[in-house]
Amino acid sequence: MTFVYLSTGILDSVFDSQVLPVLRNMSRKDCRVIHISSEPFLSKRSGTWEEKAVLIGKEPFETIYLRKLPELNRLILNFEANRVRRLLSRYAEGPVVVHARGHVNAWKACAHNRRWAVLADLRGAVWDEKARTEPAPFQILRGRSTRDFFLGIEQDVVRKADKTTCVSRAFRDHLKAHAMSSDIAVIPTFVDDVRFKFNPVARREIRHALGIENRPTFVFSAGSAKWQMTSDLIKWCARISDLWPESYFLVLSLVPDKAHALATKWLRPGCFLVKRVPYTEVGKYLSAADIGLLFRDRSWTNRVAAPTKFSEYACSGLPVCITGGIGDTEEYVRTTGSGVIIDSVKEVPDTSGLRRLLDIDREDSSRKGLKEYGRSHWLKVLEKEYALLTTG
Repeated sequence: MTFVYLSTGILDSVFDSQVLPVLRNMSRKDCRVIHISSEPFLSKRSGTWEEKAVLIGKEPFETIYLRKLPELNRLILNFEANRVRRLLSRYAEGPVVVHARGHVNAWKACAHNRRWAVLADLRGAVWDEKARTEPAPFQILRGRSTRDFFLGIEQDVVRKADKTTCVSRAFRDHLKAHAMSSDIAVIPTFVDDVRFKFNPVARREIRHALGIENRPTFVFSAGSAKWQMTSDLIKWCARISDLWPESYFLVLSLVPDKAHALATKWLRPGCFLVKRVPYTEVGKYLSAADIGLLFRDRSWTNRVAAPTKFSEYACSGLPVCITGGIGDTEEYVRTTGSGVIIDSVKEVPDTSGLRRLLDIDREDSSRKGLKEYGRSHWLKVLEKEYALLTTG
């Protein structure tokens, strides 16, 4: 058997957490493993990329780098699909399973007559994301056509793929309604079972080091992307600080200077820390916190999403305060009783509901989260799907 993973690039923000574990796991099986990395058009091979490529080169699988063209029309996609077909025909031997991550990769893998089975791994409402990120002057002119183009790609994929997976039940319902297919499995965004589970020792150590042993501590990620709503989040925290003065806010950010400027503007000195934390240490800080925040606007993108951060919170046993309308997160919170759901960031915080979250059993909450979002379980599920594709 040949197992091929068609990824969205080695610098994709979730490559290490979502793609690399699958490649490593399959490399331990009795099969040849090939990774085709679809690199963004015009992206520069920076020092960071070169360092990552060196590390990937030491892994027990082959990696082929393929620079993709802009996704402008089907003519270009057909050209790209032929490039993928030629690669697969050249390197693949025996039964072949292709795990194609993302709408466009899946379309390329499915486009032509083939002798390989395709698992289409759809990660979100790409048609909504693409339309919403059109430059402002072109929103009216191109937004609708962009949306329709990628919706068409999505429908083609679901009809042609041998197996389709998506990240949420909300997304599955959408796909069934629009693509007329019932064979769609939900595989949520999973996270490392070891790094993201409640760690009472790390909790005590970090809280002691920060001097926040007895302070209710909120944590969230702050970035520069509009969808992360960093400014709105910090303003909401300022209102919490007024209502619950002993509160402390831990802001984990890859762009700490920008986040610190916002926090300094809206929060009182001494009630927050903006910190850049290595990904390997994030789980410890989630264990140290009391409540995780995850706010998103209401859009199709978020309606079908499965945010990595929510999976990290759940596996760490961290109670949450979230806005409604984010994939399956509301259902999980209501079922487990592990959080508070608000309608929007404009809502006046209910501190009584937040205070109740401090009494949640973190160990028990972590066990529930790991059962739902732990990586080990979902790697086994994927293995079974690949095996079925080779025999079906």
